[in-house]
Amino acid sequence: DPGNVDFDAFCRAVADAGAVYTNRLHVGLLSAMVGKPTLIREASYHKIRGIYDLSLANRDNVTLVGPDGETRP
Repeated sequence: DPGNVDFDAFCRAVADAGAVYTNRLHVGLLSAMVGKPTLIREASYHKIRGIYDLSLANRDNVTLVGPDGETRP
């Protein structure tokens, strides 16, 4: 929420995190790009799974988590 934190502070928070667990695609992408251990949880739509399959599955630091909480290959 831009009313709570500006973009630079948001980026610093992600960069300073030990790991990131999120169901927000853009947070997961930033976290993956800066090399943080990233767990991206699938939501009710298929966008996260599609982006994971096409762009993130080959990254060692990214894990997809299903809606049931189980990790996905």
